[in-house]
Amino acid sequence: MHEGRILKTFVGQTADEAWRSAGAAYRNHGGFTLEFGRSGPAWELLQAAFVIEEPRQRWVLSRTPAMSVPFALVEVVGILAGRRDASYLNFFNPRLPKYSGDGDNYHGAYG
Repeated sequence: MHEGRILKTFVGQTADEAWRSAGAAYRNHGGFTLEFGRSGPAWELLQAAFVIEEPRQRWVLSRTPAMSVPFALVEVVGILAGRRDASYLNFFNPRLPKYSGDGDNYHGAYG
């Protein structure tokens, strides 16, 4: 393993193109390794980077399931406001507590 070096770069004019490039590599197992974690097997890719040639085109449209625009906006506003209470995020994403715990506050990265 080459510590600290980017081994795989996904490039696209838009974030969506770069995302689809990563998806194609995943389908071909290009650089991905099968790892076994507490939730079962998962494909993993380490030391990767995304290059978006048009930085204003950063919304991934091909994601399945689709990203919730209301949740994304509320999340950004909450981060900028310094909020850490869980209730406002859970309202827009009721499945979030499944991945982030069931406390009244989020104490760091979730998901």
